[in-house]
Amino acid sequence: SNSEINNALRHKNTIVMRTFSKAWGLPGIRLGYMITNKKLNAYVSKCRSLVETNGFSYEIAKWALKNKNILNDNVRSIKNGYKYLVSELKKHDIEYFGGKTTNSILVKLQSKKLCDNLIFFLKKKKIYIRGGFQEPLENYVRISLGSSEILKRFLKEILNWKKQN
Repeated sequence: SNSEINNALRHKNTIVMRTFSKAWGLPGIRLGYMITNKKLNAYVSKCRSLVETNGFSYEIAKWALKNKNILNDNVRSIKNGYKYLVSELKKHDIEYFGGKTTNSILVKLQSKKLCDNLIFFLKKKKIYIRGGFQEPLENYVRISLGSSEILKRFLKEILNWKKQN
């Protein structure tokens, strides 16, 4: 928000970092930006990678920033997807956590073995989720949020898997 940006410019120890990956829906450009005061910027610049970005990613980012309706539409779509997924998980008595302030949700299963089994099952359907977490999250898988249409496909397959397990 604008207040976060103003705070980053005014306060000596505040950095605001943004990425184009999640809310913008542009993970392929591998680009983000940082807003802070001049002193912190000079300090952080000393640690920068030698290979920062490319012209193609830069042009896409400039285009995206001029078309903020894309951001708003994408965020709205993800929020609607979250509401849909949560209501369906509740309906099917599937325990979950998160999603309100992040772009993902954790789904709890009975064991790590079932997590691995679900990941393998969905991978065959070209649906990719994350697992393999350390204690105390070893019985969870992470699902990235998206539109209701994408999450309907995920839900259909997790329910098919649940019938078999």
